[in-house]
Amino acid sequence: MTQAYQEYSYHSAGNVSGKVGEQLVKKVLFEIKKIPGIQSICELGCGNGGLADLLVRQGGYTITAVDASESGIQVARKNCGDKIRFIQTGIDASLPH
Repeated sequence: MTQAYQEYSYHSAGNVSGKVGEQLVKKVLFEIKKIPGIQSICELGCGNGGLADLLVRQGGYTITAVDASESGIQVARKNCGDKIRFIQTGIDASLPH
């Protein structure tokens, strides 16, 4: 999965709109589906929420998305609505379960 996520990060720089982004999300989903029992995903550094949104729409997972930027979380909430749980905190913080 690391290679698929690195490819997503390199090519899209967090913007998963368009065909390239969706193809890379499919690669990430393919890798995630290899892990038995996965029902929820926590994305650290969610930015504008693009990847989290596609994971919900294409994978049907419950998503918690975390970002340190308050303005980034606001944009992500605007883009994604209430189908994703957003938490504004640094990744070094203790996250709620």
